[in-house]
Amino acid sequence: MLQRESELANLKNQLNPHFLFNALNSIRALTLSDPHNAREMLTLLADLLRVSLSVNQYNLIRVQDEMNIVQDYIALEAMRFEERLITSIHISEEAMTARIPTFCVQLLVENAIKHGLAKREQATLISIEIIIDNQQLIIAVNNSGIYQPGASAGTGLQNLKQRLAIMYQDRASFQITQKPLEQVSAIISLPVEYD
Repeated sequence: MLQRESELANLKNQLNPHFLFNALNSIRALTLSDPHNAREMLTLLADLLRVSLSVNQYNLIRVQDEMNIVQDYIALEAMRFEERLITSIHISEEAMTARIPTFCVQLLVENAIKHGLAKREQATLISIEIIIDNQQLIIAVNNSGIYQPGASAGTGLQNLKQRLAIMYQDRASFQITQKPLEQVSAIISLPVEYD
């Protein structure tokens, strides 16, 4: 049990610098071209970091609390990408109070922006759907683009896979697949848990 807790703590400690590095890169991109928005982004980042420090002590968080973090993150990136970032969010009512690993949805959205939106000139739709199906909580984040498996094997996704394996053993799954019409889908399936 102590080894499991130690491994989870180590993985969570890796996650914060990963997220911070990506957010700071977004702000850096605007400092010369749009200082006003860069300042606004710093304010959003400060709010995000304050929230992340308060929830980071927990392995699990309610979906609705995770989505507050995700929406702040999307607002941060929307200042950078403006009208190129289009989002659609659907969360079933019964899923809102289910518990999930902290930052798992945020990480999928971050990955979708990095590999979907940032590499395209045109507007990109990022959709988030969280539902309960057959006693499993299904988290799906889809984005426009072409899936390139080697490009998506970064620290954040490896971290997520390890966290899921430690927390759920073989009761959880994570996969990224290419869908028709240049759509990439990242799906996590977890056993449903409530407070």
